[in-house]
Amino acid sequence: MKACRCFLPGILSATLIWSLQACTSNPIGDEKIEATNNRTLTGRITLNDRARPDDVYVWLEGTNLGTRTDSTGNFQLTLPPPSDNGTPINGGAFDLYFYLANYKVKRARVIVQNGVFAFAQGDLDASGRLLELAPLVKLLTIRSFAFPNTVSSQYVGPIDILANLQATFDSVTVVLPKVIGGILGGVLLRNKATGGLIVHVTDPGADTRVVARIGGEGRSWRLIINMTRGLIPVGRYEIIPYILVEQEGVPQQLLQSLGPNVEDLSPDFLKIPFKRENGELVVTGN
Repeated sequence: MKACRCFLPGILSATLIWSLQACTSNPIGDEKIEATNNRTLTGRITLNDRARPDDVYVWLEGTNLGTRTDSTGNFQLTLPPPSDNGTPINGGAFDLYFYLANYKVKRARVIVQNGVFAFAQGDLDASGRLLELAPLVKLLTIRSFAFPNTVSSQYVGPIDILANLQATFDSVTVVLPKVIGGILGGVLLRNKATGGLIVHVTDPGADTRVVARIGGEGRSWRLIINMTRGLIPVGRYEIIPYILVEQEGVPQQLLQSLGPNVEDLSPDFLKIPFKRENGELVVTGN
C-alpha cells in the first residue's frame, strides 16, 4: 500500500491508495439461477425508480447467510446441508431481508423445517420461489461532482469534491463520519478500469459523527483535495462520498453480516450496497 499526504489550511488530510479489484463484484454473477432442492429458494427484486436491480443484499434473519442480486434482480439463497456444522437453523419462521442503503428495506417471511425451506408456506410458492414483492422504494438520491473534473497528473492545485443529498419522499437521516468544520470527512476514488481505490481522508484523527436530516430541498457537503504532481495516478475515477444512511427496520446483525469494518473509511465501505449517481474525476497523462 502506498500512502501520500496533502494538506488543507489548518486541517490534516491524507490520501491512501489501495491497489485492488473492486469490492462490490456480484458474488453470484449473471448466471442463470435455478433452485436445485428445497434447501434453495429463489426470487427477483425490482426497484421503484427502474434502476438496474443488481447488488441488492439478501440476508436471512439470525444467520450469516447472504447473497446479492444479479443484473436482472434475480437471486438464490441456499441453506447449508444438515451435516454441515455451520447449519444456522433447524426450524422456525424467519424474515428474509432485501437491503440497499438508500432504499427502504423490505422483508419476506420464510419457513424452515428440519433444516430445509418449507415450500408453499410463508412467502414461498410451491417451487421455492419468492412470491412477487412490491419494488424497493428509493429514499435518497446521492450525487457527487468534481471541479475541475479533468486534470493532468502534473496538476498542482485544489480539486473541489461536492456531495449532494436529496430525499425522494420523506426526510432521511444520514451520518457523516469524520466531518470537520462542515467539510466532508472522506471520499473514495475508484478506478473504473482496474477497481483500484484511492481513499482521501480530511483528518485521519477525527472521531466525529455528524447526524443530519435530509429533506426534499437537499443538502450538500464539500471536500478539497490539494493535488500535487503524481498524487492520483492517470485514470478515470468514480467519486464515492463517505456517507452512511440510517433507516428503521435494518437489524444491526444484517450490517454485521456484511463485514466487521463496513462503516469505516476503507475498501470495506464498498461492501454496503448503494445506488449512487457517482461523478467522475479524470486524470490524464498530459
